[in-house]
Amino acid sequence: MFKDLSWRNYIVAFVLLAAVMVLQVLLTDLPLTRFPNPPAMTQAIVADLARPIGRSSYISTVLGPELMLSLEVNGQPVYSKIVDTADLLAAKSTPFYLEHQLMPGDHQLRLALADNESDITFVLFDEKVPLQAGQIFRYGN
Repeated sequence: MFKDLSWRNYIVAFVLLAAVMVLQVLLTDLPLTRFPNPPAMTQAIVADLARPIGRSSYISTVLGPELMLSLEVNGQPVYSKIVDTADLLAAKSTPFYLEHQLMPGDHQLRLALADNESDITFVLFDEKVPLQAGQIFRYGN
């Protein structure tokens, strides 16, 4: 049923095994960077956008129907979102979360709510922040 194994079969098996081992040795000599330098990151977490302004008649009488929430990095806008003022007047507003990757170094971060109709701006955060590779800077109130 089975053919007898001869010395030729053993030589072929040995040559294939040697070829696989040589290939493995060559591949293990490749340089490997396990964890490349991760970028720095900023996270803005605002549980209640109306809290810095205050829930009052000021929101409904002075401000327009929409506010622009924006994040600026070094004076350049990287994110903007329109927020309805009716949502700010609600007893419990929806939390805001934003994540943005940055290069390591010093960055001027500015998070603000602006009303285009009345030219009023509420600055939630405006500071120069030093960031290192892999560091996560969190701003939240």
